[in-house]
Order: sequence, then C-alpha cells, then structure tokens
Amino acid sequence: MSKLLAPVCLAAAALALGCNDNNSTPTAASSPTPAPNPSPAACTGTTPATATRPLTRNGLDSTPFTTTAAGHVDITVDWQDPDANVGAFVVQADSCTPQRFNKEGCSFLIQSGGDKPHKMGVDLPAGSYELLLDYFGGGAKGSSSETATVQVVQSCPTS
Repeated sequence: MSKLLAPVCLAAAALALGCNDNNSTPTAASSPTPAPNPSPAACTGTTPATATRPLTRNGLDSTPFTTTAAGHVDITVDWQDPDANVGAFVVQADSCTPQRFNKEGCSFLIQSGGDKPHKMGVDLPAGSYELLLDYFGGGAKGSSSETATVQVVQSCPTS
C-alpha cells in the first residue's frame, strides 16, 4: 500500500511547492487585515479652577487658570449676600493690574455683572488666563468683605 501512496505524496508535495507545468505567475498570498485602531477615549472636559475666596470691597481678586487646548470655558461665580455687587472679568494672565483696571485699560475676554450667580461662557485658545473678581460693595449687610465661590469648567476641545 505504501507503493500506492508514493505518487500521491509526490503530487501533493509538488502542488504545495508551487510546481506546475503551465508557467503561470504564482499568486501572492494575501496579507491579513490589520486590526482596527481603538476608539479614542470619550472626552469628559476639565476643571481648570475651583476656589472659595474672600473678597475685599474695591479689591481686585484673581483666580488664575490654564487651558491646554482650545475649547469652550464655562465660569460660575457665586457669593453670599444676594444684594452685594460683584463683577467678574476674564483676561489674559498678567495683563491687567489693579491700576490698569481702575483706568479701564484692561482688555476683557468676557465680563459679567448684575445677576447672582454670574454664569458666563467663552471659547478660548490654549493659554493662561485670570478670572478677576471685584466686590464693589452694596448688599443688605453693609459688609466690607464678601466670600465668593468660583468654578471654571472647560468643555472638550473644539475642532
């Protein structure tokens, strides 16, 4: 029986090695399909700054924050006395001194006054910024100081 298998094995070996009589070009083996790239992680946004800080009447208090990518920034400022007058201003970092502020020489990227709490939003490129708070006074308590809470939240980067 082994004599009968020899020609079959020889034929199978010739086929496996690509031997043929018609001189046709061998076909290249197909390469495997690459695995798909994993999906990027879902964007959750960041919180560049949160603070609870005392404010002094007619004082300019700064909360610095940095954005590492372009995106939308939402800012909320709240304080204790509903009748107090607090202004909120966003500027480039180190661009607005109290002297320049008092002479109306600062370039505000966004500002808010009036309603409590202040809620404002602005699209910003990556960079360093300051949220300036000015307690102008007022309020039923007639206090010379106030306490504010600040939250700066950046949404996912814009495309």
